[in-house]
Amino acid sequence: MRKVSVLIISILLLISCSLRSDPIKSAFLEDEFLRKILKDKDDYEIQILYTEVSKNSVGQTEFSDFQFQLNDEKYFYPASTIKLPIAVLTLSKINELRAEGSNISPKSKIKLSLINNKKEIILKDSITSFQNLIADVFLVSDNSASNVLIDFIGYNYFNSSMSNLGFANTYLNHKFNPDPFVDSSWIISNIDNELISSNENQITVSASSNISNLKKGKKRFINGEWEM
Repeated sequence: MRKVSVLIISILLLISCSLRSDPIKSAFLEDEFLRKILKDKDDYEIQILYTEVSKNSVGQTEFSDFQFQLNDEKYFYPASTIKLPIAVLTLSKINELRAEGSNISPKSKIKLSLINNKKEIILKDSITSFQNLIADVFLVSDNSASNVLIDFIGYNYFNSSMSNLGFANTYLNHKFNPDPFVDSSWIISNIDNELISSNENQITVSASSNISNLKKGKKRFINGEWEM
């Protein structure tokens, strides 16, 4: 009987250590609100990928990945998290343009002009920098700044770059909304009036046939109620 008790205690300790070592499972155990969501995890279509960054005993950086319900065959809308690779690829494209001889850097001034869907210029030569735009993206998740960066890199550049990096099922097909200029195009040039934006001849990438749950409803949560 004593051996059985020791075995049961050992198993419980192992389970307890396992739960504590996974921050996602720990969060579900400790938070009542998250536990309610967990009960309907399939309805909410929850997918979580969490990377923990830490230092080992000799000061080296280590990355630990934790997953919950990840499924490459189920559609997952990333919302504003996709702004991170947009910003990173913006810096990548700046480096490529510099290597080609363009006079541009994240801090250098750039000119923005805005053309609506009727090809009418509604804003001309507004001065900013990629540094300011990226700061707006990360500080306040600014949709307009993100959409300027999308017109700078272009959908083709984003989608091909993500595929080359091993993220074949990650793609960008539209701009962020709400944004008063979401249906317009940003024309971007450097201070020497060299055109550097990439919003012409863009190709829309469609989801592969094995991706499920693509259709989503359109609702708004207003005054405590859902509106269609």
